Amino acid sequence: MKSKFSLVYLLLLFFTLLVLSGCGIKSVTKDQNKIGSEKEQSSSITQLSEPIEKKPITTQPVRQETQVIFPENPKITAIPVLYYHSIAVEKGNELRIPPDQFESQMNYLHSNGYSTISMDQFYEFMNGTKRLPDKPILITFDDGYQDNYSNAYPILKKYGFTATVFMVSNFVNGSGFMNSTELKELIANGWNIEGHTANHLDLSTLTGASMSPEISEAKNKLEQITGKEVKYFAYPYGKYNDEIIKSLKLAGYKMAFSTERGWAKDGRNIMLVNRVYCYTDMGMNEFVRRLQNPSY
Repeated sequence: MKSKFSLVYLLLLFFTLLVLSGCGIKSVTKDQNKIGSEKEQSSSITQLSEPIEKKPITTQPVRQETQVIFPENPKITAIPVLYYHSIAVEKGNELRIPPDQFESQMNYLHSNGYSTISMDQFYEFMNGTKRLPDKPILITFDDGYQDNYSNAYPILKKYGFTATVFMVSNFVNGSGFMNSTELKELIANGWNIEGHTANHLDLSTLTGASMSPEISEAKNKLEQITGKEVKYFAYPYGKYNDEIIKSLKLAGYKMAFSTERGWAKDGRNIMLVNRVYCYTDMGMNEFVRRLQNPSY
């Protein structure tokens, strides 16, 4: 009897231990599944929350610094250099050309096969090298008004044109004028930013040391702002004399533009380059006439 009781007791003890052991395994398995699930969730969260590659926010399209090399074009002996000031609307101010008039002019150029050239290409032409497209044209703006960026730039870009701005160095970042960021964007898209004195003074009224801040110091400041060499110049009010020209050369300017009417002819004085004046309400007939007559 006692042995039977012992046997029953041992069996009960065995089954009790077996049940407890099974619960433990089940519990561990449940915990393992839970841990595995958390790992998958963590992996998913990490994947979703990985930083998205941030592309630089910029309004400057990437442009390769390449220049088309044209064959020699000896038939070209003169090039029209258009000069503007402001592309905006202001009644009674002929210097401000409304954007729609400016676009009509650019559309005419594009439709009639004109190609804008760089300032360096133009300089080479003036020195006898004529690697140019069949109908070259140089577009320039004086002073550096902000609307050159906001109004003229998009229109020119639409037609695949570039231009040069003769910038007054102390006007950079000033009210109504372009800032340094805008100037750098224009440069990145093939434009030239060149010299137009420090304060837009009439240089013919200055002498000696008083001319230096307006010429050499202005040149240095503009180079610091743009990060580019400034090699070309436009005379404020078109005023010049021998002393001014000498000072420009000493400061390192290679070529200078006047307001004398007519096309720029090769072999002429590169410190007195002629330009074609463009103004508001000139009309398309007059615009076209100035493009067809080198001595208009």
